[in-house]
Amino acid sequence: MKLCRGVLLVLDTQATPFTLEVVLCRIASFVSSYPPGVGVAPSAYGARKLPPATHLGGPRLWQRYNCPTTTTATPFTRIWCCFEESIAAWRSVEERDTNSLLLDVAATDLCHIAHVITDGLVGAETRVLPILGLLCKSRREQSFPMDLLQKGLSVDIATAQASKEEDKTRILNSVRCPRARTWALDTPFPTQHPRYDAVNKALASHFALTSIQQSYRNGQQAPSTLWQALRSDAERRNIQVSLTGCHNFRDPDLRILIDNLPSKLQSLRLDLAYTGLERLDDLAGASFGNALQTLVIRFAGSLRSISGLSALLCPSLRRLELWLSDLPDLEDIELGVSNKALLKLRLEELVLYVNGCPSVPRESKTALKLGVV
Repeated sequence: MKLCRGVLLVLDTQATPFTLEVVLCRIASFVSSYPPGVGVAPSAYGARKLPPATHLGGPRLWQRYNCPTTTTATPFTRIWCCFEESIAAWRSVEERDTNSLLLDVAATDLCHIAHVITDGLVGAETRVLPILGLLCKSRREQSFPMDLLQKGLSVDIATAQASKEEDKTRILNSVRCPRARTWALDTPFPTQHPRYDAVNKALASHFALTSIQQSYRNGQQAPSTLWQALRSDAERRNIQVSLTGCHNFRDPDLRILIDNLPSKLQSLRLDLAYTGLERLDDLAGASFGNALQTLVIRFAGSLRSISGLSALLCPSLRRLELWLSDLPDLEDIELGVSNKALLKLRLEELVLYVNGCPSVPRESKTALKLGVV
């Protein structure tokens, strides 16, 4: 028996069986073949369930489709929906980001066209070069209704509604005391608790990060509310950002992103191929703090220099991957003067990939090679 690996959140502007079928077929078109016998009958609170362990291809196994009845994004206001979202976005400080579930978001727009934002690559996107898969994903998700997605910034699990009061009591107690005995789940719950806040911030940062990427895909600047939501998730340890193909993401925007990352972040992956980045000079003075251990960055396109990256090589770093591909204007690959910033690190794993960079002097490549060896 296969276990559920994720949650699909459906934010539908027209909540009818027809439009949900459209969403399912849209998902099936790029994930896998449409499974027979998938039901769309609504439950009492507007959620639609799949048969247990229904497999839609790849690692995605969804057990519930949350579908609102209005344009107010009901899944963000119902206790069961919030609970399922929080399981995918946040478990506990000990488990989070190591056993993460997938959280995909689907919606139909006012023209009944279905759109899906997936947690990673899916379907054919996984069978091509990563950079091509990321470009396909970026284009596929570009038309997602942003107004629905950003309603996730205001999730408050303590005030979420429930058809049965006992459900809300048990859910909030399980959030407050994740290792409590069964009998304790029926005890009265407090209206405020630090774990409620942690869940709210985890969900807000998840949808903020998705919205930030969507903003740049649509040629817009990310509003300050999104950056604040991302920065406020103090317990977040792992972030992956793909801005591949976002030509309006420029050097100042990268500095804004770095400055608004959670302070306890331990792992960061940035896919920055074919953006508007040029010299990374705005990174001077930026810092990840003392928690970051893994840094993976992929560049391709118009970048001319990477020397500014030296500001991000913090002493706590143990694993570094730097991918430089298809960069015809790149002038050097030195990380600081004579690569001193790189040589000071106490790395356990280092990956440097350089390909398609004809303007980089041979001396620069040799100096980097000798320094690493």
